[in-house]
Amino acid sequence: MDDRVAKLWAEYEPRIQAAKAADNRDRHRFFSNLLEETIGDFPAVILTLERYLLVSLDGIFDDGEDDPRIPVLRFLWIVSPEFDPDPEKAMEFIRKNRKLDPIPYPLHIQKYMDDAFAYAPPQKAANSSGQVTPREWVSSIVDTIASEYGWAERDILTLPLPRLFLYLRRIRVRLGLDSVDFSSEADRLQAEFMRRANERN
Repeated sequence: MDDRVAKLWAEYEPRIQAAKAADNRDRHRFFSNLLEETIGDFPAVILTLERYLLVSLDGIFDDGEDDPRIPVLRFLWIVSPEFDPDPEKAMEFIRKNRKLDPIPYPLHIQKYMDDAFAYAPPQKAANSSGQVTPREWVSSIVDTIASEYGWAERDILTLPLPRLFLYLRRIRVRLGLDSVDFSSEADRLQAEFMRRANERN
C-alpha cells in the first residue's frame, strides 16, 4: 500500500467503523417495544405493515376542504400511539390540533418514512424469484415470514417494518441468497475510499 493510499485509509477507516457502529445501534433500537418515534412535535409508533397500509389508502391525503393541515393530521393520527379506528376519535384529534403549522411536516413525514424503510431489501430481493410487483411486496413479506417462522398474520402486520426487513435479511443470508450483511453508510464510504484510492494523481 503506497503512502497516498495509506493516508487515505487512515482517513476513511475510522469513519467506516463509526458508520458500522451507528448502523448496529440503529438496528438494535427497532427491537425495543418501548421505543417511541416523533414526527415534529407529535409522538408516533414505529411504522408497521398495518399502519403503512392505512396511510396508503386512496384518499387519505385528499383534504376535501382545501386545508393542507387535514392530510397531515390524518397521517399523524394513524401513526399516533393513541390511534383508534373510531372516526369520532380521529375527528377529535383533528379538532384538537387544528392550529398545526403544516409547512414543516412533509419533511418530518418523509424522514419518518425513510427511517422505516432504511433496511428494506431491493425489490429484486423481496423473494427468491425476484418477481414481486409494488402492489405485492406486503403479501410477499407476510408469506416469507409466516413460512419461515410460522408466525400468525396479525403478529406480522403489527411488527415494526424495520424489524421485519431485518428478519428478511437474516432469512436471505441463512438460505444463501445473500452472502454478506451490509451497512449502507459504511458501504458507501468503502466504495468512496476505493474510488479515491484508484484515482490517478
